Amino acid sequence: MAKSFTDHERELIKQKLQECCEVCWGKLGYRKTTVGELCSMAGISTGAFYLFYDSKELLFVDTFNRIQERYDGLTERLMPENPTKYEFANVLKQIFHEFEKMPWMLKLQDDLEIILRKLPPEFIQNSFKSDIGNLSIIIEKYGFKTNVSVELLTSMFYILSMSITAMPVIGEQYAETLDLAIDAIIEKYID
Repeated sequence: MAKSFTDHERELIKQKLQECCEVCWGKLGYRKTTVGELCSMAGISTGAFYLFYDSKELLFVDTFNRIQERYDGLTERLMPENPTKYEFANVLKQIFHEFEKMPWMLKLQDDLEIILRKLPPEFIQNSFKSDIGNLSIIIEKYGFKTNVSVELLTSMFYILSMSITAMPVIGEQYAETLDLAIDAIIEKYID
């Protein structure tokens, strides 16, 4: 018989699973991370895992979203009160360079393809819509104007975030290349 958890316990266990997932993702990648290992680290049984997540993929998505929320908060903390588009670009650069420090980001390209294949298409579409909404809030809050759709702008930043998987190939010039790309996007598409 499955143990019932209080709402508070459920929240703490989900948080612990996501923390464990982030660690394992960085060390092992998605494929080599097992539900059993995550449960052992979180201190729950494998059976209890399925009270929280229907699949390993959903845990990885929640973990990714949790990390993204951390970076959304970082955007707010770093942004000056009335930023220029150039200050906005500098904040984006700081955030993107923080991604470089995350070991799991280097594994993301291979892992993401596998994870996305196992998720329903509407789940993926809703996630992208959420990203569009987050960027829309920032643009509106700080009074920026765009000369392309927020959807297209979000897509450009999404592609930049995926470029981190090329960091080992590009080498020393990766950071400079990324900065140049962010500057070009901001210069051309934000007023």
